[in-house]
Amino acid sequence: MQAPQASTFSRKPLSRYLPILLFALAFGFRLMGIGWGLPNDLHRQSYHPDEGVIWEVSQRIEPTRLDFTPGFYNYGTLYLTTLRVLSDAVAIYGQGLDPENPESYWRYRGECHLAGRILSALAGAGTVLVVFCLLRRFSGIPAGVFGALLVLVAPGHVVHSRFQTVDVFAAFLLMVSLYYAVSLKYPVRAEGRELLKRVLLAGAFAGLSAGVKYTGGLAVLGALAAIATLPLPLRIRARYGGLAVAASAVFFFLATPGALLDTGHFLHDLQYERQHMATGHGILYEQTSHGLIYQFLNLNIGVGLFATLLGGAGLAFAAARKHSWALIVLAFALPYYLLIGDAEVKFLRYALPLIPCLAVGFGWLMEAAHRKRGWARGLVAAGLLGLGGFDFGGLQSAATMTGWMMREDPRDVCARYLKALAQDRPELSVGLVSDPWFWTPPLFPDASAGLFVNFGGLSDEQIAERRALIAEATAPRVIRYFPNDPRAKKDWDVRLLSEDRPDFVVYSSFESKTPERLLGRRGLSPVAQATTEDYAAFMEQLKRDYAPDHTFGAQPPPAHDLEYIQPRLWVWKRNATP
Repeated sequence: MQAPQASTFSRKPLSRYLPILLFALAFGFRLMGIGWGLPNDLHRQSYHPDEGVIWEVSQRIEPTRLDFTPGFYNYGTLYLTTLRVLSDAVAIYGQGLDPENPESYWRYRGECHLAGRILSALAGAGTVLVVFCLLRRFSGIPAGVFGALLVLVAPGHVVHSRFQTVDVFAAFLLMVSLYYAVSLKYPVRAEGRELLKRVLLAGAFAGLSAGVKYTGGLAVLGALAAIATLPLPLRIRARYGGLAVAASAVFFFLATPGALLDTGHFLHDLQYERQHMATGHGILYEQTSHGLIYQFLNLNIGVGLFATLLGGAGLAFAAARKHSWALIVLAFALPYYLLIGDAEVKFLRYALPLIPCLAVGFGWLMEAAHRKRGWARGLVAAGLLGLGGFDFGGLQSAATMTGWMMREDPRDVCARYLKALAQDRPELSVGLVSDPWFWTPPLFPDASAGLFVNFGGLSDEQIAERRALIAEATAPRVIRYFPNDPRAKKDWDVRLLSEDRPDFVVYSSFESKTPERLLGRRGLSPVAQATTEDYAAFMEQLKRDYAPDHTFGAQPPPAHDLEYIQPRLWVWKRNATP
């Protein structure tokens, strides 16, 4: 299978307007459902658990005072700075804050979330454009279209492009770095000042990506791989390699100046992230498959099985044929895959930078197979089926998830149902099996604020204030069981049923899926063992004293950070007293 010759950049209308069309389609698709989970008449906070934290930290940055040290370095600072600038623009040109109306703060905050989400959607659409342009450099327009379409409809990429989070923005900058790395060789080898410019740009965008999310810095490996293949003396290649690394470092420090100006906080938060990745996310991923396998499965969810296999095969086959572009892309993709595969935290969003890399291999393979004819045309058919979602990925999955995000969230539907029941019975009570957070139906406005998750560092007065938020909820009343020492609270406490005896009990798939999966397993950690035992006892009592009443939401996606948009909720009703 011969790779097609690099096409020249045609001046025909198709070549001129196709990139604009692909970008517009990708951006328009990502705008659909972008208002999912924002504050409304039921809840004040976003249903995405990270958006509130990211936005609050961004407000510590004060660009007008040249203060870019937020004291928070779990991520780099570039996205946070951009979000602060967008928030200031929203304050000026949006509805703004009304001192006479305290609720206007939450409206303003929701508008800021939306602005940050639009930034992510632009970055997601920009990634589609970069993949097209990269493939067009060394393969041709058909390859570019195939690769761009894979990213355009990849359900994991589409959904995360609608979140006010760092991941898609970091992946976009990373792909720009790889684009300039590939441009060192294609369509013809750069020389002189043009070569130096592309080396510096490849390094600079790697540094900017790291300034959003630290792992983006691995993109500089692509630039080093490209430089290593240049037919230049070793000392010249070493010089260019040093310049790429230096540019990456300079732009990282420009994007995250706190690494130099607030080194203590920076190193502390960096160590926290490393420890978090090494120890896991509570019991969420306990006794799951190894990270390399788990992230491969995440790619199947986030892209589709056919596209994942074909994209990987395209990269591997081209690398075996010693195509420089494939070696450049794999110089980043393989170390990155090994890095996230070694982690105990296995969110799908960690695999997002691999999706455009797979798209490059996919696009090249589709065009090469089309030119080969004969049996190779079957690969093209498989690729088209994958793009369409025959394997439950691709467009079919992206459209399904988009539909979920455009409809009312199951948590809101559940809350409206329970509130309607309480109209005639204001004393009606609803029990929660765990601390209210983003998984909880908004039976009171701050249910999704995450105020109840950690009481360990709070004073007695602060705990009392937060408990009052639950106690003040009416029509229906909300009950979260607290023992005499509220710091000793636990999930699935059977005393909720035996002592408080609420009229209804509600819980979500976020709360039940992990203990359900771990039931009966051996070798669990002490925390997981205690949680599963509490869950088993609770469910046994629940089935005796309560009956299923309603279920809200479709079967949720198997990836935790896609389940944000479609949890399933169960409502149980207490049996009538004989």
